[in-house]
Amino acid sequence: MVQFESSRRPARLVGLSLLLALLTTAAVLMAVVRQPVFGQSAPPAGPMLDAGTIYDRMTDSVVRIEATGGDRTAFLGNTDLGAGQDRLPRAVRNQMQEGFANGRRGTGFFFDNIGHIATSNHVVDGAEAIHVVFTDGTFAAAEVVGQDPYSNLAILAVPDLDRTIAPLPVADSAALKIGDSIFAFGYPGNLFGTLTQGIVSGFETGPARENGYSVPNMILSNLNLLPGHAGGPLVNAAGEVIGIANGRLQGFMGEGSLSRNVPASMLTRVAPDLIANGSVTYPQLGLSGGNLSIEQAAEIGLDTIHAGAFVNRLQPDGPAASGGIEEGDIVVSLGGNQVRTFSEMVGMLILNYDAGDEVSIRVLRDGGTVDLTVTLGERS
Repeated sequence: MVQFESSRRPARLVGLSLLLALLTTAAVLMAVVRQPVFGQSAPPAGPMLDAGTIYDRMTDSVVRIEATGGDRTAFLGNTDLGAGQDRLPRAVRNQMQEGFANGRRGTGFFFDNIGHIATSNHVVDGAEAIHVVFTDGTFAAAEVVGQDPYSNLAILAVPDLDRTIAPLPVADSAALKIGDSIFAFGYPGNLFGTLTQGIVSGFETGPARENGYSVPNMILSNLNLLPGHAGGPLVNAAGEVIGIANGRLQGFMGEGSLSRNVPASMLTRVAPDLIANGSVTYPQLGLSGGNLSIEQAAEIGLDTIHAGAFVNRLQPDGPAASGGIEEGDIVVSLGGNQVRTFSEMVGMLILNYDAGDEVSIRVLRDGGTVDLTVTLGERS
């Protein structure tokens, strides 16, 4: 009996310990899931996938775009197709040259269950005819639903589409961090359906095309993209779209070149307007400036240059000037959110506000702070 009782007590204790451990683990997991932290990078929502699985899942969602007519120079920009091609196999060089001989080629992808296709604006801008080619080789005529030259994004549709749509999920590109793995699916030249892998190398606020307005949080990557990749999806390790291949490279096909790509946040920002109205309106403050210099920061007693957006010029009678902002001010808060750099301020405006909105702005001026309210104008 003693032995029997002593053998049962540990079993009960072990069972109780296991139960407590499971309950504790569940509580921790629930706390993690239910308490996301704003502004902190998060892992992809779906499970991590291998490259082959990502490719298989994307093939029915991505199309090749062929556009004829229009300005081919605008499509290629300052890209030199001959640069660096001697490092490619002859068969690949021939495919590329054939692919760009008689028109423009790019990539697009389905992103909703209605059948809208996202792509780069410069692929289709001014084209006289547009066709999309599906993974099985069938093709159909497409039409432009809307265009936005500033973000370099366009939305297409295939009239009377009679096939099952497999839209790609679009993730929050703000969750990206440097070093994350990303994949690009595209149709460079005359090659049919390629997948390339790289990492997020950095972020930059700048124009998507030459002589354009700035796009916040452009994704820099070591993905060695070719012009035919333009408009194709960049996805994370869960197969979710986090960007759109922009097709503009620094040091095209050179050693260490970086691609600059439009973040998915811009697609979710402009797509509803493009679908509803065919175009996008953006807000503007009517000012120019930049980040603080070391001298400026030291002069006002700051130990960091990431302390605000410096205003060096105002549009006469523009929204900022009318709202009380002065040249030399340092914008430190917009809509109650801290502003650390000029690029950060631009991103807040573009992604969160519309023309006509009133926004609260705090500036540093003459050693103190001034709170203002500005009615945003419309970018012309």
